[in-house]
Amino acid sequence: MGSVGVLSRFRRAWSTLSMRGLDASDRSESRAVMGANNFYILTALANLPWAVVVMAHNGGDFILPGVTHLAMVTVWVIALVVNKRGYTPWMSAASIVAAIAQYTFLTDVFSRAAGFQFALFGMPALAFAMFVRRHGRVRAAVIVLAAIPAVWIYLDGAFAHPWVTVSDTWLDWSAAMMVVSVMILLMSQAAFADYYFNRERKHNSALLAEARVAAHTDALTHLLNRRGVAPRLIEAAEAGQYCVALADLDRFKRVNDVLGHGAGDVVLASVAATLEDSVGSKGSVARWGGEEFLIVLPGLSLVDGEATLERARLDLEARFREDLGGSSVTMSVGVIAAPQDAARDEVLRQVDAKLYEAKASGRNMVVAGALA
Repeated sequence: MGSVGVLSRFRRAWSTLSMRGLDASDRSESRAVMGANNFYILTALANLPWAVVVMAHNGGDFILPGVTHLAMVTVWVIALVVNKRGYTPWMSAASIVAAIAQYTFLTDVFSRAAGFQFALFGMPALAFAMFVRRHGRVRAAVIVLAAIPAVWIYLDGAFAHPWVTVSDTWLDWSAAMMVVSVMILLMSQAAFADYYFNRERKHNSALLAEARVAAHTDALTHLLNRRGVAPRLIEAAEAGQYCVALADLDRFKRVNDVLGHGAGDVVLASVAATLEDSVGSKGSVARWGGEEFLIVLPGLSLVDGEATLERARLDLEARFREDLGGSSVTMSVGVIAAPQDAARDEVLRQVDAKLYEAKASGRNMVVAGALA
């Protein structure tokens, strides 16, 4: 239980540090911010012991390589702190340049047999992890800057011999550990890239789902809009006989004029909720526009469709029985029963005619008829 708790705290700490500066950067830079932070954390943790090992070689007679190694780690820590204030690509560049200089220096001191030059091979991966596309020139400069000393180390014979006295065993262990270090660095960058890709894919999927909902939903009433209800009309027509109703609030302009448009919006949202409750699982309610609502009732006969909308009309009247500034909220409804595969435009035209008939006959009523 204790080890699980320690691991959990370590993950939280790592996550907190790796996300430093995300709030101060735009989303296009978030990958580079996290990539840079992960590099600073991972390499600082890995290279602190290396600084001790380098400093303590051969009894600590020559501590300068260890001191410069600590200086490099200090640059990374400073970069991590600076990143909290916003993404700074020049700080990232300085951090990589410091690493290139230090590992070239260590190779010069201990010879290429020690394997410190292997760290230079991971720099191109870091360049892509720590810089966004618009910093392409900086990215290219970092790659070239890492390639030049890497090639130089293998062409110049001076790197074949160490400055200091060092045993073959120490050189072999150093080279082996450098191989492991570079592998861990590359694997961590690959793991981060995979994590970030999946995180962004989930984020984009969520945004796409929200966009689809927004495109098919009325923002005020949270009902379907015209685009959203269109598939319901098609499905109902393909399934068999169905009813379509068009409801319009009576003299709704009075509500807006007396109570204001804010109150009118509240009334519309309340009307939408009442219609949804009344229709229930029998069909779908959509805001058709303004104070008009379209109701699709799959599989219902004209009698059942008319009864459903009459009940909805009564429910609405009961909900707003108290006058709102002298204007009660009622609705007129036109209902059409249509056969399977009836032309949608014709159905909508005739249901609109039935609504007009309800308005002309005194309002606050349901007028129904079969598709002519």
